[in-house]
Amino acid sequence: MSVETQELRSYPQVRGGCPLHPPKEYAGWRKEDDGISRVGLWDGRTAWVITGLEHAQVLLKDPRLCADRMHPDYPSEGPAHAVKGPTRRAFRAMDGEQHSYYRRLLARDFALRTINAMRPRMRTIIDDLITAMRQKGAPADLFTDFALPLPLKVTCDLLGVPVEDQSTFDRWINEMLASNGDPQIAERAGQNLSRYLLDLLDRKNTVPQDDLMSRLASGPLAAGEISRDDALVTVMILLLGGYESTASSIASGLLALMQNPEQLARVRAGLEPDEVARMVEELLRFTSVTDVGANRFALERIEIGGKVIEAGEGIIFHFPSINRDESVYPDPDTLDIDRRTNPHQAFGFGPHQCVGQNLARAEIQEAIPAILSALPNLRLAVPEDELRYREHMLVVGVASLPVTWDE
Repeated sequence: MSVETQELRSYPQVRGGCPLHPPKEYAGWRKEDDGISRVGLWDGRTAWVITGLEHAQVLLKDPRLCADRMHPDYPSEGPAHAVKGPTRRAFRAMDGEQHSYYRRLLARDFALRTINAMRPRMRTIIDDLITAMRQKGAPADLFTDFALPLPLKVTCDLLGVPVEDQSTFDRWINEMLASNGDPQIAERAGQNLSRYLLDLLDRKNTVPQDDLMSRLASGPLAAGEISRDDALVTVMILLLGGYESTASSIASGLLALMQNPEQLARVRAGLEPDEVARMVEELLRFTSVTDVGANRFALERIEIGGKVIEAGEGIIFHFPSINRDESVYPDPDTLDIDRRTNPHQAFGFGPHQCVGQNLARAEIQEAIPAILSALPNLRLAVPEDELRYREHMLVVGVASLPVTWDE
């Protein structure tokens, strides 16, 4: 495949919804031009797609790149369809000290010690969801009945959303994120969610508890270091980021195992904790549910890999390709839960590496062994070619995962 921009003009349209079987174009990008290629965007502009791990790690640490999604040079994936709500940039779109400030605010709540202390609660939620699935009986939708509600409930606990409000909360989020829903319903849901969160921040400022929103409200918000909109958009990013990507990782990981019977048998036979951790890292690499999401643009001229990225040019870090870089991963298109060399970029790299990665890892580590143990002979309830996928979204994966099991 030529790397001329005209050949790749349809870049956003070839993105795949199935992370287990990426479009053939992805392999072409990985093999061409030493992991950095120029492509055309939906709006007629060009950008650079990074598909090599070495280039990605160098550039993601480079302070000459900017993450500001509101800047006209930012290489967006398509026309903006933002839900009305927060009016400020999220911290993930900030750089330098601005970005570091927010990471320090959140460090306690996402520290490994904090997340490990949440594991008993995760197990209770997992057990409750599995019990509900078994009571309803097979077939069930493993995505909507298990993978989606688990991270939402865990994230709500972390944020401090009262249990009695979580069903309404759940409905609003699903209406916002529905890929084939009514835009007016999505916008109204976003407005309802924003109003609710602002009200909850106010309440937690008055009566703080031991949760993330209380610490934001009674700390930097009360001190005037951040505004109510700053706090709101921070909570929204944590909520939506932790919800969608973790849910898709759980569902895609289980599907990957079901499609690889030998690997599935190893998991069902029981794994030691270090083996579970290694399995999860391989599933994160293999599925790469965040199809993109770490776009940048150059503030200055940058030379890398024999190419010149000019100031103002966009850069797209293509994680599905980076995580299957043949120069790093032997047989990268094969799922190997015993893979030991696994510097995957499922959570990004450098200063903007996902702040919630400890939480996501813990949820996946708890969820996958538990459901495979509780539901004997878990398997697809429909032929694989009938599965539906989320198309042309930042987070890809199944839209539904019908399964059955032996009682």
